[in-house]
Amino acid sequence: MVQAIVPVEIGADNVPVPMVAAMELGLPVVDGDYAGGRAIPEVPHTIPEIRAIPVCPMSFLTRWGDVLILRDTVSTAMADRIGRMINLASYGEIGCSCYLMQIRDVRKYWLQAR
Repeated sequence: MVQAIVPVEIGADNVPVPMVAAMELGLPVVDGDYAGGRAIPEVPHTIPEIRAIPVCPMSFLTRWGDVLILRDTVSTAMADRIGRMINLASYGEIGCSCYLMQIRDVRKYWLQAR
């Protein structure tokens, strides 16, 4: 069961979109980001990755309603590459979720990163 949403990074669509999704689902948004207050060029450059938290399961949703679930992958770098290919095929219009974890773990890792 999803209890909260955390934006992956601070940025143009990276905060408003998760906030809207959280509002539609009636969930809180955690005031934090998995990039430590900076932009990330690739998914492997995140705090959960440094803490060895698996990126999968990872989900993608296109603007046309296609839903893709990546149950597992050989590496976070490959998950990032697969996401980029889905994004390319969808003309840059996708939503993504990753790094599912318990709220207590989000708090612990976020506080350690600060």
